Amino acid sequence: VALMLWTLAGAALALFLFRRASGASLPVSAIFLFIWGGLRDFGGLLVHAWPFSQINEGRGWSEFWMAPGGLVDLHWLPQHMLPGWICAALVLHAARTASLPLAAATLALSLLWSPFVSVGLAPFVALQAWRQRIPWLAAAVACLPVLFLVARMDRIPTGLIYHFIDWPAHWPAYVHLLLLEWGLLVLLALPLTGLLPNRWSLLSAALLALLPLYKAGLHNDLATNAARVPLAFLFIAVAARLAGQGEPLSNSRRAALAFLVVLGSTDSLRWAYASLAQYQSAPPRVEQVRRVPQQSALPQYNTQYLGDPNAFFFRFLAAPAAVLTPKPVDIDYLSRRLTLSNSTAGFGDVETLSGATVRWAYGPEATLLFHEPTASSVSLQFAFSSPLPAQTVTVLLNGRELGLYPAAVASTLDFTLPAGPSQLIFKTTAWNGNPSSFSPTDARPLAILFSRLHLAARSQP
Repeated sequence: VALMLWTLAGAALALFLFRRASGASLPVSAIFLFIWGGLRDFGGLLVHAWPFSQINEGRGWSEFWMAPGGLVDLHWLPQHMLPGWICAALVLHAARTASLPLAAATLALSLLWSPFVSVGLAPFVALQAWRQRIPWLAAAVACLPVLFLVARMDRIPTGLIYHFIDWPAHWPAYVHLLLLEWGLLVLLALPLTGLLPNRWSLLSAALLALLPLYKAGLHNDLATNAARVPLAFLFIAVAARLAGQGEPLSNSRRAALAFLVVLGSTDSLRWAYASLAQYQSAPPRVEQVRRVPQQSALPQYNTQYLGDPNAFFFRFLAAPAAVLTPKPVDIDYLSRRLTLSNSTAGFGDVETLSGATVRWAYGPEATLLFHEPTASSVSLQFAFSSPLPAQTVTVLLNGRELGLYPAAVASTLDFTLPAGPSQLIFKTTAWNGNPSSFSPTDARPLAILFSRLHLAARSQP
């Protein structure tokens, strides 16, 4: 809930700042902030000759970046999308009012939010400092992206893009990227004179052309997120043109711009439709989202902080607030508290019997489902009994037998859960109705009754 409220507050602030910076109406501002995602569908058809089968595939239609923008971006990367819009609008206001302290403060604070956005912001702050005749500050700010890039980011794929792709085969996709993501929109809105500070349009276009040529991160994280700032400036200018600022637009060009904006919104609208179609008010399928928030603790999802921790950039400019590590496994399957970690199949509800908390497992199989971000050493403490004296219980992990138990037992199993999906199965030989019924009025295939079932990370010696 806190994360949702934070995102909504940031989105509202970004919308307010965009509208103030562009002079556009609220609907037009909202479209550019949250709906427009570039002509991704057309890019996919040109490059892959096939439409996208999955709702999240549009962002990665090219090999050069995970295209920023749109509702899918707000869903997956609000921690970069929101600072991109907010910081860009603040720095633009600082340039228009010649308030260099505001620009410098925005840049400094952005380092604590999204260093990638800071890299995209730095050239514009440096240009403003240069124009206000403070060359030493301009030079210092211009060094910021350099410090970031030389911080020995050798733990992730980093370097010029031709080291990672077949450039002769992919250069057409690069041209398509420049045109479809922002180029056609800007060309239709030209000239942008007076809508942005002098030469900011050229600087924005140059950065957007250069950033995709340098890869940093598994998903081209640097290009994707540093590009948010120049994209924001160009979109503010285009929205201002639609609002009637600058040289008058002919009706045909205004109609063409509006049509292009509609086409660039199809990816977001398709994503919204697919998401609503899959929406359910009931709790999600836990086996698919178990401990999902902890995925953010894995290195590949924290690209902006990877590198030499002793490098100047990470020590003094943008050190992470804390080291992120996945939480240890700790699941009580007899707890009445619903958690995303509690994923089962073939189990009954938690019940109270003679003052004790118990839970039935059904025959022929009762399953605990896991999806671990990394391999985990765990201990399973369990105690169960069965009203069927001939009962035999086999415990299997991903098909491998861990133990064979009689009708009543209290024991502990130590094993390793591999990364990815796993199944721990309690396989029973008898249950209510097979071969006989011990509770004829109960139609459930009751097999064994757990009085304890607790999984926890195993302490290392």
